[in-house]
Amino acid sequence: MNECLLCFNEFPNDGLNYTMKHHITYFPEHIMIVCWSCHAILTFSKDPIFDLLKQYPKGDRLKFKESKRERHYLKVRITYDSRHLKTIPYKGYY
Repeated sequence: MNECLLCFNEFPNDGLNYTMKHHITYFPEHIMIVCWSCHAILTFSKDPIFDLLKQYPKGDRLKFKESKRERHYLKVRITYDSRHLKTIPYKGYY
């Protein structure tokens, strides 16, 4: 994907990240890749023309962020536990 789906400007290919994921809906997760400036316009604009690109109820954003945080915590915890368990030598304490 080389261009913003809103303004159609091409992203430079210099190794930096100029893209943002804009959620159209959170559940199910539908996103579009846009540039930073278009994402700011979509996020903060009160213009009804952008309502088609924001089709989620008011509390869905926070629910999604919380579930993402929980999934990340669980992933980190499982990774840590599996590494931790591998490094603990059994010393026969039974």
